[in-house]
Amino acid sequence: MEEPISQETVKANLIPTEPEAQHQEVQLAEEVVAEDNTDYSEFSKDDLITRAGETVHHPDTRLATEIFRRMRAAFDLLQQTERQQLITEWSAAGNDPREFKAPSDPLRARFNAIEQQFRERKADEKRRAEEEKLANYKRKKEILDRISVLVEAEETQESLKQLKDLQNEWKKIRSIPNEFKDELFERYKFYLDKFYDNLSKFNELKQLDREKNLSAKIELCLQADKLLQEDNIRHGFNQLAIVQEEWRNVGPVPREASDELWKRFKETCDKVVARYREKMADQQSLREENLKQKVLLCEKLEELNSLWPSTPKEWKKRTEEVEALMEDWKKIGQVPKEDNDSTWERFKNGRKDFFQAKKNYFGKLDSDRDTNLKAKQDLCVAAEKLIERSDWGKTTEELLLLQEQWKKIGPVPEKESEAVWKRFREAFDRFFERKNAALKVRKQEEKENLRIKQEIVAQMEALDAQGDGEDVYKQLRDLQTRWMQTGYVPASAKETLQKRYQEVADKLFGRFRQNREQMKESMLREHLETMMSGPDASNRLRSEERRMRDRINGLRNDASTIENNMAFFANSKGANADQIRKQFEEKRTALEQQIQRLEKELKMLRSMKPGNA
Repeated sequence: MEEPISQETVKANLIPTEPEAQHQEVQLAEEVVAEDNTDYSEFSKDDLITRAGETVHHPDTRLATEIFRRMRAAFDLLQQTERQQLITEWSAAGNDPREFKAPSDPLRARFNAIEQQFRERKADEKRRAEEEKLANYKRKKEILDRISVLVEAEETQESLKQLKDLQNEWKKIRSIPNEFKDELFERYKFYLDKFYDNLSKFNELKQLDREKNLSAKIELCLQADKLLQEDNIRHGFNQLAIVQEEWRNVGPVPREASDELWKRFKETCDKVVARYREKMADQQSLREENLKQKVLLCEKLEELNSLWPSTPKEWKKRTEEVEALMEDWKKIGQVPKEDNDSTWERFKNGRKDFFQAKKNYFGKLDSDRDTNLKAKQDLCVAAEKLIERSDWGKTTEELLLLQEQWKKIGPVPEKESEAVWKRFREAFDRFFERKNAALKVRKQEEKENLRIKQEIVAQMEALDAQGDGEDVYKQLRDLQTRWMQTGYVPASAKETLQKRYQEVADKLFGRFRQNREQMKESMLREHLETMMSGPDASNRLRSEERRMRDRINGLRNDASTIENNMAFFANSKGANADQIRKQFEEKRTALEQQIQRLEKELKMLRSMKPGNA
C-alpha cells in the first residue's frame, strides 16, 4: 500500500546542499594542481623559445603561467651573462664601460611576443570563464524560480521527484561569481525548508483522499454484487470490465480496510467471470459477438462521418478517433466467415470517405488565409486602442485576451505574416513600457513604507524593557494600528520584516498572559483588520469568507462520507471491524471540532465586515 512521504524520507533522498558541493569542488581543484620540475638554467635561448611556443596552448593555464615565469627568469640570466661578456670585451678594446649600450636582442623579442600571445590567451580564457560564471548564475536563478513554483504549487506524488531533479540540475552547475554565492544559497535553503513544511499538509490531504477512495471502492463492491443478478451475462461481463477499470483507477484506501475490501471485491468478480466463461463455451457464439463489435465500430465510424469537423484542430482530433477505431478493429477476433468480407468492406469504405473529406478540407484551407489576415488586423486595431489606458490590471487582462484570440486564428499569407505580427507586438510593447514606468513610482512608495515599518518594529522592541503596564499595552496597540495602516513593502524584505514583527509582537503579548485561544483570536482579528485596511479590502474579505465557507462545506462532506462508511461496516464481522469503526468515530469527532472552530472564525469575519459593526 502507498504510504505518505515522511520528511525524513525526503531529506534522505535530497542532493547535498550548496556548501557540501562547494567543498567537493575545492578538493577537486587541489587534486589537479600540477608542478613543473624542468631545469631551465641549462636551456639555450633557442630552446627557451621552442618551449615557449609549445607552452602557449598548454591546457593548464596555471601551470603554463609558472613555466613562463621560470623560463623568463632563465632568459634574463642568459641575457645578463651575455651583457657582462660584451661589457668585458668592450672594455678590453679600450672603451669606457659607462658608454656601453647593449645591442637589440631579436631572440628576446620573439620570446616576449610568444609570452604576450599566451597572456592574451589567458586573459581571453579568464573573460570566458567569467562569462560562464554569469551564465551559471542565471541558470541557478532559473532553477530557484522553478523550485519556488514547485514549493508554492499544490503538492503531488511527483513533487519529491521533481524537487530531486531540480537539485540534480543545481549540483551539475559549477562556479558562479563569488558575490552571488551567499545570496543563491540562502534562497536555495529557504525553499527547501518551505518544501518540508508544506509536505505535512500534503500528507494530511492524502489521508483524506484515502478515505474518499474507501467510499468509492465500497460503492464498486455493491455494483459488482448487482452484476451477479444480471440476466444478460454478456452485458454483466462487459459492465464488470467497467467496474474493474474504475477500481484500478481509484487510489489507495486506509491499510486497515484494504485486505477485507479487496477480498470481497475479488470473490464477486470471480463469480461474474465464471458465469461468463460458461456461457461463452461455444466458439460460434464468440464469433457472433465479435461481429457485433465490428458492426458497432462501423456504426461509430459512420456517425463520425455524419458531420465533418470545421477546424484543423478538430480534424486532428477526429483523425485520432478514426485511427483509434482502426486499432480497436485489429484487436477484435474473427467473425463468422459469411460476414467477413461485407463487414470489412463497410468499414474500409467509411475510412476512405473520411480521408477524402480531410484532403478536400485542407485543400481549401489556403483560401481562408485572407480572412485570417483581416481578423488579425482587427486585433491590431483593438490592441492599439488600449495603449494609452492607465488601468493597468484590467488593460493587461484585455491585452492577454486579445493574445489568446490571436493564437486561435489560423495562418495568414506568408508575405503579410511578419508585418502584421510586428504591428500587434508593438502595441503590447508600448503599453508595457508605460506600465513599467508607473510601477517604478510604486516601488519608491514601497521603500518608504519599509522605512516606516522598520521604525515601528524598532519601537516595539524598545517596549520590551518597559514592563507590562497598561501604558505599554496601549503603546503596543497603537504601534500595531500604525503597522496595519502602512502599505506594501518590497517583496524582498517582506518575509524577514514580518517575521521580526511577529516575533516581538508574540513576545510582548505573551507578557500580558493571554491564553492560547485568546492569542489565536487576536492574531485572526489582526489579520482581518490588516485586510480591511489594505487595498481592495472588500474583495479580499469576500474571498476570505468564501474560502472559510468552502472549507466548512468540505469538512461537512467529509463527515457525511465517514457516516456512510461507518454504516457500511456496522454489521461487519471481520477481525478489524471494531478497530475500523473506532477510527471512523475519532475522525468524525476531529472533523466536528474543526467545523466549530471555523464557524467561530467565520462569525468573527462577518462581524467585522463594513456595515456589520
